Amino acid sequence: MNKNKLYFKQNSNDLNGRVLLITACSGLGFNLAPHFGVYQLYNYLINKGIACDLYDRDLEQNNWTEKGEEYFTERIGKGLYDIIGISVSHDKVLGEQKMVEDLDLIWRLRSVAKACENEPIFVAGGQAAALNHELWLDLGIDVVFLGFAEASLYEFCNRLNSERKLGKIGKHFSVIAEKIPGLAYNNLEGKTIYIPSLPIDQDSFRELFFEFPMSYDMPYHEFWDLLRSRSANQQLGGSEFVFENVRIYSTSHCPRRCGFCNSQSFLTESILEENELMATNDDYESVIFSKGKMKIFQLSAQELGSLILHYTEKYGAKSFLFSDDDFLVGSKQGVNRVRDFCNLMLQYKALGKIDKDVRFSCQTRVACFLKRKKEVDKELIQLMVDAGWLSCSLGVETFSDSMLKAPSVNKIGITSQDCRNVIDVMLEIGMVPQINIILGIPEYSPEELIETVAIAIDYVIKGCDISVSRQLLALPGAPMYNGSNYKLSTVSWEHPITAENITIPDYFIPLDSKVALALKNFDKAAQKELDRVVKRMSWGDLTPPKRVIAICALMSLPRLLDMPHLTEKIETKVDWALNEILKGNYRYQESFVSEETKAVSGGGDIEILVS
Repeated sequence: MNKNKLYFKQNSNDLNGRVLLITACSGLGFNLAPHFGVYQLYNYLINKGIACDLYDRDLEQNNWTEKGEEYFTERIGKGLYDIIGISVSHDKVLGEQKMVEDLDLIWRLRSVAKACENEPIFVAGGQAAALNHELWLDLGIDVVFLGFAEASLYEFCNRLNSERKLGKIGKHFSVIAEKIPGLAYNNLEGKTIYIPSLPIDQDSFRELFFEFPMSYDMPYHEFWDLLRSRSANQQLGGSEFVFENVRIYSTSHCPRRCGFCNSQSFLTESILEENELMATNDDYESVIFSKGKMKIFQLSAQELGSLILHYTEKYGAKSFLFSDDDFLVGSKQGVNRVRDFCNLMLQYKALGKIDKDVRFSCQTRVACFLKRKKEVDKELIQLMVDAGWLSCSLGVETFSDSMLKAPSVNKIGITSQDCRNVIDVMLEIGMVPQINIILGIPEYSPEELIETVAIAIDYVIKGCDISVSRQLLALPGAPMYNGSNYKLSTVSWEHPITAENITIPDYFIPLDSKVALALKNFDKAAQKELDRVVKRMSWGDLTPPKRVIAICALMSLPRLLDMPHLTEKIETKVDWALNEILKGNYRYQESFVSEETKAVSGGGDIEILVS
């Protein structure tokens, strides 16, 4: 490892403006990857002639760079930046409320920046900022960028640079921001100004997510090396793990209305509709825009194929994750795009354009694999597997029919049996389903929760991956966020200047007191179950397989809810699986990764790899 390595070479003396961009701190484990949005903004500004540095908090957190907070704080203190931009979060990762962490960082940097002759402007972007802009503006951010921020940030930098050349760098940021589409800020009178972004179209989406990524560099190798280092002597658990993975974004936004999710609101609330453009570009006071009407834009199968060729040839990528919230979208057009892409990949592999072992994964909905009359589209799943599809992340959330219809979930039209039918076909054909489960659905009764737990454990034993969310986060912009029927757990943050205690919504508390208490004690109980299994399996200091961790966590709930009959039944199933593993008879999935990758995963009798 070379901590001093510069990920992007530049000569700031030849560039205009001085910008520092800061990534969110993801806290992700084996899914760690470069923050696409921030790195794209960075490259966009550099290519446009704006001097820009990038502070990657994930690299710092993993001790993979010396350019961390201390390094950039020193540069801020020297007055080297005019703009400091941070991708903020409202998510809770590994028990930490990231909004609090972001606010603490912002004010640490602001305290240093205040000593500068020309104090830098603090800006923020991302879903958390755009959908909660008023609070961020109150708590330390000067300007919030809405939607796709490339063009608006570049324009803001250009204006600031012009003011600096004229010796007016101290002019209030609201004057610089005036009438730039895609900004929210408080003006000199303290009034919040909110100007939606200009509408996007297919060409502009294609330019941002196809043409532009083909022209710049990303530090994939540094992140892959980091993952290799972190995974040494660990059982990775789950489906096949390939380090050389690249994320691709191919769809403009999610059209779904899941009650707990704010992804569908990000662009629809940030971007002006074409048919609602103001009469003149100067008349911002008259802007009225609607929500949820935006057209969905996608890269074509051919464009996706070109990206695959680009990333395999330039970086040596071996695996691709389509990070769209719903890759198939659920429309005929979306499904046909996947078919065309799969056929193109089969052609590329047959012609030797890409390696035959190149793998793909995505996230989508169960409904996307259902034909009319609820028949599972086996042909589509088979085609995806033939093309190299390894896994598919499914937003199942619950196996309770009543909870699927609950306002906090809102997957009306889908039944538990639909979910099971799709998962069963995937397992049969050879695609690994990743089942996303939410334990903290507020409307859960103990019986409904355990129904989901029992089915989920069954599927993990059969070979599914699983992602379990103990809490349902209170995300601004989600349909249920302002629901009066839900109780919220909150965290408190003290403003460093005003000493005011700020209440930040954290997660939704289950309405049933028994469920609420069980989930409150869930972490300790899950660890106790895991310790029991680790001791039985003689794993010592090895990290247990991902699936085993998930099973142990789920096993704790019947005990916490005082359901001894179900506890015994579930323990019997799990004990059988563990015994089979000890005998060497039970394998979740035969691996087809390289010997190098196998060695890194820790080897042994258990060949359980994670995507």
